[in-house]
Amino acid sequence: LSIGEFRKLTVDNALILPINTSIRMIVTSNDVIHAFAVPALGVKIDAMPGRVDTVGFTINRPTIIFGQCSELCGVLHDSMPIQINAVSLKSYLNFLAPTVGGGEIIGLNRFPSSQNINPIQKWVVPKL
Repeated sequence: LSIGEFRKLTVDNALILPINTSIRMIVTSNDVIHAFAVPALGVKIDAMPGRVDTVGFTINRPTIIFGQCSELCGVLHDSMPIQINAVSLKSYLNFLAPTVGGGEIIGLNRFPSSQNINPIQKWVVPKL
């Protein structure tokens, strides 16, 4: 935990999503019932073993959004945080470039943290 990070909310690997884009999440579980809850997005959806559920939303500005598993589904499950880093579409494509193959990252770490989210950055379109 670094200075400026929130205890019990900050995660090791945040979910990186683009802004001004319609996003559809497919949610399921492989062990017990979980509840994916992100109040700032108006999202709370149950993840159940053997069931696939979907939820859609749009994020309107670059920001960091926190949520938590809101079910008491096991030991230490009250400490299951969710962190979404919403970045511009250009930054998102830059983040995806190494995973698509051939692109290169410029000015953005592989897993951006809250300190280096910058909506105005140079980027490279991945070679498809």
